[in-house]
This record gives sequence, C-alpha cells and structure tokens, in this order.
Amino acid sequence: MQEIRSDLQFIDHYINVFKRSWGSYLFFFLGINLFIEAIVIPIFTFLTSWILKLSHIPYVSYTNILEIITHHPVGSLALILELVLIVGVIFFQFTFLLTGITNISRDNFSLKEVWFTSWERLIQLRPTSILFFIGYFILIMPFANLIFKTPLLTKAKIPAFIVDFLLAKWQFALLLAVAYLIVFYLGLRLLYTLPLMIIQNYHTREAVSKSFKLTRHQNLANLRRMAVISIYFGAITVVGYLLVLLLQVGFDKLPKPFDLIMAIIMLAIIQIFSTFIATIVSFLLLQMTLPTEVFKGHPTFYHSNRINQRKKKIRITTVILIGFIALLSLTNNYFYLHSNSTPPLRISHRGVDDGNGVQNTIPAMAAT
Repeated sequence: MQEIRSDLQFIDHYINVFKRSWGSYLFFFLGINLFIEAIVIPIFTFLTSWILKLSHIPYVSYTNILEIITHHPVGSLALILELVLIVGVIFFQFTFLLTGITNISRDNFSLKEVWFTSWERLIQLRPTSILFFIGYFILIMPFANLIFKTPLLTKAKIPAFIVDFLLAKWQFALLLAVAYLIVFYLGLRLLYTLPLMIIQNYHTREAVSKSFKLTRHQNLANLRRMAVISIYFGAITVVGYLLVLLLQVGFDKLPKPFDLIMAIIMLAIIQIFSTFIATIVSFLLLQMTLPTEVFKGHPTFYHSNRINQRKKKIRITTVILIGFIALLSLTNNYFYLHSNSTPPLRISHRGVDDGNGVQNTIPAMAAT
C-alpha cells in the first residue's frame, strides 16, 4: 500500500509540474506528433513504395524474402538503408522529447536550442551505437512502448506476417513467447540507457552498464508504477467517455440535423480528450526514465517555473494549435458520420477456387 501511495504522489507531483507549463508541454508534444503524422510518415511511405516500384518488387512477405535478397540486391540494400534512416529519426525524436521537457522544466524552452542539441547527439553516434539502436528500437522498444510510443515504430518493427507465420506452429509460438519475456525484461533493464546517453553523454556500453545497475531490484517497482499510471488515467478516460456517451444519448433525442451536429462535436471532444490524456501519460512515463540517483543535480528537477510574457505567447500559440486540431477533427468527423447516413453499395463475388488460384483475386474473378 505504501508503494502505491508513493506512485500516486509521483503522479500528483508531475501533474503539478505539467500544469505550471502546460502551454509549452502541450505545444511540444502535439507539435511533434502532428509533424510526424503529417510529414515524416508520408515521406517514408512514399520512399518505401518508390523503392519497391523501382526494384520491381511486388510485395514483401516471408514467402519471397529470399527472392528479394538474391534477385533484388539493390532494392534490399535501399530498404536496409531506409530502416537505418527510420531508426535515426526515432532516436532524434526521443532525443528531441527528452531535451525539450528538460528545457521546459527549467524555464529555458527554445526550439532552436532543442533542435541543435538533438542534432548534435545524432551526429555523435558511433557505428556500434547505430547497430545497438537498430536492435533496441526494432526488438526492445515495441515491447516496452509504454514509455515511448511513436507511429514510426510501425515502420521499424518485425513484420506482422513473420509473427503470424511463427504463431502457426505451437513450437515456434512457445519460442516466441519466451523471446517476448526475455525482450520485455531487457526493456526494463535498459530503461535508463537512452536518457543517460542523451542527457549525460554516456557512451553506449557505459549507459547500458549504468542502466542495469540502476534497475537492479527495481523491475517490479517500475512495472507497478507503469500499471498505476495506466490504471489511473484509464479510469479517467473511461469516466470521460461515459459522460460524453450519456450526453450524446440525450442529444440523439433532438430533431435533425441537431443530433448529427452534436454527434460530430462529441466525437471531436473525445478525440481531443484522448490526445490530452495521452500527452500527460507520455510526459509521466518519460519522467520515469530520469532516475533521481543520476539526475537529481540536473536542472530538470528544479521546477521553479515562472509565468512570464514568453509563456503567455506559447500558451496562445498552443490554444491556436489545439483549435486547428479541433477543426481538423470536426471536418473529418463530419464526412465520416455524414457518409454513414447513406446506405453503402453492396458488391459481392462468389469466389470459386477449383484450380483458378486464390479466391477473390483478379485472375480468379476473371476465370470464374
């Protein structure tokens, strides 16, 4: 019970920290997510399609992976280089986040300073560090993504078709389960590795060793704190959703088109509320990666925030950004809900194999 009380005090303390500079934190987290979703991911999606098209690779699957390596070496190399580039961007994003919340907490937030500091950390990486990060982000981060989540990890992870193939046989499924447990354990032990490298300039080997030392006998405590944070904000989310749902039940009794208008607004409120909760949870979990044993003398922990003219400008900018996101959400919800008011077209095809190939493919449809 004492441990859970300590976790709740941790949440209460850092919520107060967040509230003192809410404008800067929201602007920082929302701005990064918007940039990743709207610019970075489309670029990598286009780059992947472009590489596959130029290399004449129709698709990527475990059934043709050897063919891609042997018959399309240039395309394979290009895909590997793209993977390295994605890992570099993920490292840059994580560095950007940690450096940003560090600067905000000491009332010294500057996008230019955060950008140059993050870039400096990136170009200082050694080849061995790059290899470490490829394994870290592909294998470990997806299983420890309670701490750091980014849509880019969907681009740099073990493909789902390989996992599905391994799950098809119980022997492979058992080995995969054991591998999951090992990797999750490593994720807990390497919890402080990146912050030590980013903020304290540790080398990779030193950071790994220090992280293992700091997390000794702390795995259950860290898991418990993650669970308490998840349950705490999960309960808040459920209550928020229920309130919106009850309001919408009442709004549904209004005459048309007011019921649809209120449904669009309520859905936008849910989306903005979810984004706000996710931002606070991300902030709290990132604070978990900063062990007080190492960072207690660092300005990150001196939260003497002052409301000044610069903060007011950032808050105004944040409100404008939230308004822009709300407008996008309302527009998307309008087309989504309005399109559902018209009955969809029903198109069906009775797929027949009988030696004609996979059902419902174009050749099979033409043959049947």
